[in-house]
Amino acid sequence: AEFSEINLVSNSNGSCSVDLQVIRNATKVMRSFRPDFVLVRQHAFSMAQNEDFKNMIIGLQYAGVPSVNSLESIYSLSDKPWA
Repeated sequence: AEFSEINLVSNSNGSCSVDLQVIRNATKVMRSFRPDFVLVRQHAFSMAQNEDFKNMIIGLQYAGVPSVNSLESIYSLSDKPWA
C-alpha cells in the first residue's frame, strides 16, 4: 500500500494500529490490522503537495515495529541536506 492509503495510530504502550483503504468493486473498504513488520518501498518525503509521510515512519519507530530496512535510515534519507 502507498503511504497515502494508510492511517497509522501509534500508542504509548508500544502498539500500533493501521487502517488501510482498499477499493473493491468500486467501493472503498477499510481494513484495520497491527503490523508484525514493515518493508518500506516508497520515499517518505516528496516535494509535491501533501507528500510528507515522515510522521508515519516516526510512528512505526515509536511503536517498535520491526522493519526489513532501517526506519532510522529511511527518516534520515528523507531530508536531502541531512543525507
